[in-house]
Amino acid sequence: YQWSPATGLDNPSSPDPVATPAATATYTVTTTSKGSCQTAQAQVSVVVHDNPTIDAGDDLTVPTGSVVTLTPTGSSDIISWKWSPPDYLSCTSCENPTSTPRSNMMYTIQVANSFGCTSSDSVKLNLVCDEGKVFIPNTFTPNGDGQNDLFYPRGKGVKSVLYFRIYDRYGQLVYESTRFQLNDSSAGWDGTMK
Repeated sequence: YQWSPATGLDNPSSPDPVATPAATATYTVTTTSKGSCQTAQAQVSVVVHDNPTIDAGDDLTVPTGSVVTLTPTGSSDIISWKWSPPDYLSCTSCENPTSTPRSNMMYTIQVANSFGCTSSDSVKLNLVCDEGKVFIPNTFTPNGDGQNDLFYPRGKGVKSVLYFRIYDRYGQLVYESTRFQLNDSSAGWDGTMK
């Protein structure tokens, strides 16, 4: 067996070489019988498909608590998307998920085309503090009318509230709640004492 061209073949004199051409190639094999009495030729084409192209986008600096839509751009042959890690993502298998990150994140997108060829790229989300994201009311009306009956911190962009304490004017602890999320009314004070 003699294969030509030899470029991209692991063993051009093997009956079954492994072909890894950089581009689509047609290989011709010439076989010669023992004693060099008979020869025959055959051809086989190895089609190399392009990998899809993907650009996850520019790295972003966003305020803590922001909702960010990831907007990659890629070639038209992409049929599947896979984002990782899944932390804070609305979806891991769609093209444009949203993220509400609570820490700096590096997201990687891997795409594939119908031939199984893949490509990947990454985008980083850097968080910056925005002090206007937490609101603590200065009054409330615990009268049972369903409006402003509970006193609790509100806002977005905070991973969790470690503790929330209310003291009277004499420094006595009146109410305490620990380890809860912002906007959690179940952690709020209803105005009662003891």
